[in-house]
Amino acid sequence: MPWTDSGTILSTKEKIEIDTQDGLVIKGYQPFATLTDANDADKQARIQNAGGNLAFYVHSALNVGLPSVVFNTLEVATGKPPPTAILVNSQDGMTVVGYQPFITLSDANAGYPICRIQNAGGDMAFYTPGRIAAWNPGLVVKNDGTVHVAGVLTVDTDIRIGGGDCAEEFEAVEGALLEPGTVVSLDDHGGVRTTETAYDTKVAGIVSGAGAHRTGIVLNRAAQIQDGVAVALAGRVYCKVDADFSPIEIGDLLTSSATPGHAMKATDPARAFGSVIGKAMGAIRSGRGLLQVLVALQ
Repeated sequence: MPWTDSGTILSTKEKIEIDTQDGLVIKGYQPFATLTDANDADKQARIQNAGGNLAFYVHSALNVGLPSVVFNTLEVATGKPPPTAILVNSQDGMTVVGYQPFITLSDANAGYPICRIQNAGGDMAFYTPGRIAAWNPGLVVKNDGTVHVAGVLTVDTDIRIGGGDCAEEFEAVEGALLEPGTVVSLDDHGGVRTTETAYDTKVAGIVSGAGAHRTGIVLNRAAQIQDGVAVALAGRVYCKVDADFSPIEIGDLLTSSATPGHAMKATDPARAFGSVIGKAMGAIRSGRGLLQVLVALQ
C-alpha cells in the first residue's frame, strides 16, 4: 500500500479496506477522528469519544470546542434497553419533518409506558399512554393560542384571566346574535331574548363583551347551541342603560326597563326584588349609553 509518511501523519489517496469486525481502534485522551473534505476548502468535521460519550463536531463547532451533538449513554440493569440522552448545542437543535410528525417518550423506569408530542397541522398535541391508540390527545394547544383539555385541569395556585366576568352561553331565540351590552331575559324554552318590560323577573343578565371588557369565563359553551350568546352572570361588564327614566349614580341598583335591551335605575323597591341585574359602577344623568355594571342578579 503506498503510504506517505510526514513524521506523525501517514496518508494515502487510495481506498483502504479493513476486513474485521472491530477494524479501527483509536486510543488516547478523549480520542477523535477528523474528516477533511478536500472538495470544500478542506473543511473538517469530527467524531470523538469524550469520557464514554460520543460527540460530533461540525466545522463551525471545532472553532469553539463545543460539540454539535453528544450522545450520553447511561448504564442500566442487564436486559434493559439503554436510555440515551442526546445533547444538541444549537438554538434550533432538532427538526422532525413528516406527516403530522411526533416525538415519543418511553419511561424505562416504569415499564416503558409511552407519551407523545405531535405537530398536528400547526396545533401542538400531547398524548398520554391511554390516548395514543385512539389518536385522542389529552391536551391541544391550538395555532391561535386556544388550549383544549380533554380531562380535568387541576391548578395549585391562581388562575389569572384577562376578562372581567363569568358568563354562560344561551341560545338567542330571536335567531340572530344579540349585541354585547344588551339586557336579556329567559324565554319559555331556556333561551334568552331582549328584555322589553320594566322590572322583568325573568331577567337573566347582560350579553358579555361590550366596551373595553372582553368575556372572562364562559360556561356551557357547546357546539350544538346555535346563535349562542355569552350572558354575564357575575363580574364587570358594560351594559346598555336608559337614564331618561331616572338619573343613574354610582352604586344604584339596576333593573330592566321598557326600552328594549336597556337597564334603568330601580326606583320601586317593591318591584325590584327578583328583577335586579346589578349595581352601577358609573353615573349617567340622562339619555342612553353604555355604563360599567357589577353584575349581581337579585
